[in-house]
Amino acid sequence: MTESNELSERELEILRLVATGASNKEIAHQLYISTNTVKVHLRNIFAKIGVISRTEATIYAIQMGVVPHPGGEPAGELNIQSQVADAQSGVIQSEQEIPQYITQSEPDLRSDRRQVIFQRFILVFSVLLAVVLAAGYLTNTPGFSLLAGRGSTSNVELPSRWQARAPMPVGKANIALAVYENAIYAIGGEISQGITGDTYRYLPEGDQWQRLASKPHPVSDASAVLLGEKIFVPGGRLENGQPTRDVEVYNPRQNTWEIFAPLPAPRSRYALVSFEGKLYLFGGWDGSKATNTVFEYIPEADAWRERTPMPTARMSCGATVAGGKIFVIGGTDGGENYAVNEVYYPQRDIIGESPWETQQPMPDALGNVAATNIADTVFVSGETPEGNSVLYDYLPPKNQWEKLQLGPQEILDQPGMIGFDTFIYFLGGKRDSQYSKETFVYEAVYRIVLPQAAK
Repeated sequence: MTESNELSERELEILRLVATGASNKEIAHQLYISTNTVKVHLRNIFAKIGVISRTEATIYAIQMGVVPHPGGEPAGELNIQSQVADAQSGVIQSEQEIPQYITQSEPDLRSDRRQVIFQRFILVFSVLLAVVLAAGYLTNTPGFSLLAGRGSTSNVELPSRWQARAPMPVGKANIALAVYENAIYAIGGEISQGITGDTYRYLPEGDQWQRLASKPHPVSDASAVLLGEKIFVPGGRLENGQPTRDVEVYNPRQNTWEIFAPLPAPRSRYALVSFEGKLYLFGGWDGSKATNTVFEYIPEADAWRERTPMPTARMSCGATVAGGKIFVIGGTDGGENYAVNEVYYPQRDIIGESPWETQQPMPDALGNVAATNIADTVFVSGETPEGNSVLYDYLPPKNQWEKLQLGPQEILDQPGMIGFDTFIYFLGGKRDSQYSKETFVYEAVYRIVLPQAAK
């Protein structure tokens, strides 16, 4: 294979699937990743190879030998371009003679070349116009920042970043949360009567809650994450106060629960992420102490294995993916809170290199940490040793933290927190031992509507 602009193995895998005509949803299902992850990979692939459509990416894949050329012919640039030109001019008489990779892609290859060039000119012009208009707007708006919380907003009338949403059907804390198909799933947790397996779905578009099939074994202090089209809920704390090894998986399409391979050891109050088609579970409580273990789940084998331990043993930490690596932030050992910001590189672990690096710690040592990623910015909430709730954002490229304004909304003890679209959702929690139904959102990224060029 010729050079492919330093595409990673996963990017090459996705490019091969794109060349077969697979949709984002089909790619996500086959690789056990979310459709959003596929979109992020495609954006990176397009930028690396210098294309703007799936058709161009397909042609590139054939030219570079990423996929075999139809008929086994050389995949040189002139050869591919001549076939496209022939297809446009009618030299190829039947569709069967046109390479499969091309016929399964967008129909723009059959349009007139001058029209394509004109369309691209309009696109570039529109983008440049939008940039100029945005620059003029921002420079005339003192201190305005696209990322919420960054920069002063003095002299600017902006809407509140905090908004109330429809409350949950029941007051809860320590909820496991996941996002699937434009909905938030709230699983288990703790209510006034004890630990529950109640499962609810929140639809942001309609601002409404729906009750679903309950988790068979109720747990609290667990996390949830989407892998493929299923929501995994490993471990958690049982009604007897002890952590469990059980892994129960919810199928949102069928509203059913399944049992998968158990954890290597019981865990609750851990951090959990989905990354490159696998699950990674960090630290947690084993029933007697905070741990530094890392468990990796391999879906093809329905099996867990241990990886290189964290440098710092802790529980109630937060984890999220940003920039192709996993950030594991804050937490406690049961007595002391930590401000640590440790980064895990799964690929390094696979090839035997040290997978851990240390980045700029948080300004505060926090327990009960939750972390999420919106627009490549890490957002972290947690509690200081004094019991005060705080919210930070962290920019990985700058290795820089900033404290955000909480505003009129109070972050309660042990709430559920998850990022969706441009918002961070805070669900439930406890206030003075009372379980809250409250749902509110923090607008992490402001939307700017720019004029569109006429077609």
